[in-house]
Amino acid sequence: MTTKRETYRHGACKNGEFWRCHALYHEYATVTAPTLIGFLVFADGYHAMFVASAVASVIGMLAMLFVKPGKRV
Repeated sequence: MTTKRETYRHGACKNGEFWRCHALYHEYATVTAPTLIGFLVFADGYHAMFVASAVASVIGMLAMLFVKPGKRV
């Protein structure tokens, strides 16, 4: 069992900062995604929703190429 001092020394207390940023982006996406899809469907039709989803998925997959598990920055 680790003490609070050991946990702080290893940087595990910084996890709260990560989760705060994660929650911020999650809330932003929760509001903007349906709004963006609504505008796309209204402007270009039903197929635009699937094109936007495919583009977002490809961008996400490309971003994951830069993730290096176990490597500290």
